[in-house]
Amino acid sequence: MNKIASNLSDEEISEMIIGTDDETALRNACKREFPTATHILCTRHLKTNASQYLTDKVGIEVKGRQEILKAIFGETGLTMAKDMDSFHYRLQSAKEVIFKYDKKNAGKIFSHYFHSRLLPLIKIHVFSPALKKPFIGTNWTNNKCESINHLLKLATQWKQKKLCDLVNILYSIVRSQFAEYKRILVGRGEYCMQPVFKKHRINIEDWDSLEENEKNKAFEKFLGDKGQGPNVMQSSDTSRFVIPPTPTAGRKPNQTKRKRADRTKTLVSKKILLA
Repeated sequence: MNKIASNLSDEEISEMIIGTDDETALRNACKREFPTATHILCTRHLKTNASQYLTDKVGIEVKGRQEILKAIFGETGLTMAKDMDSFHYRLQSAKEVIFKYDKKNAGKIFSHYFHSRLLPLIKIHVFSPALKKPFIGTNWTNNKCESINHLLKLATQWKQKKLCDLVNILYSIVRSQFAEYKRILVGRGEYCMQPVFKKHRINIEDWDSLEENEKNKAFEKFLGDKGQGPNVMQSSDTSRFVIPPTPTAGRKPNQTKRKRADRTKTLVSKKILLA
């Protein structure tokens, strides 16, 4: 990590978003080498570690364990709070649930682990990053990272490789992934096309008759589609909301010019001469 950090500017480090599991050594290394980067933690690992502590150290029964984990990691739990008020409200609810079961387990309590370890991690590495950068989300997991890591291990047969060999393996994995994406256009493969992208669907007969450059052009057009309709404008952060544009753009009925450019007209009074 020190080698990577030494090749990055302070500005580049501050713009980084690093996601890891709950491994202490990895968290400390990220904090030391990338102090200004945004560091997020996998909520799945936090939940797994909390569940293990409840089972091995506290010994709470299954029902109580599920209720505590739901109050912290559930759909209406602490880690899913979207703003500060919701966070404090859900925190109070979680504390009440924890206190209820701590009373039943005299001498073996979960509240110490929650306040000294779990809660600070949720505040610093889950809630705070999502509050500052909403596109991160409050329930990030490294499931996809684990998946590609397993795929990479299978491709290398769980053995160390020279750098050039590793690059070639990575390149072949990416090429196979893009080949699978191409199959979406003709309705083949493991992936399904969402309705918003249906306009890119091509019949297999038509696809077969296309030249290679035409296929690549159709595929690039599909990849460049952000899934928006032609009459939709999106907010600048691309994640909060979409704004349907008004057809008249604020013009009055029968108005053909912009308000600022439309000159007002005053009727000139005419004198009537009587013979």
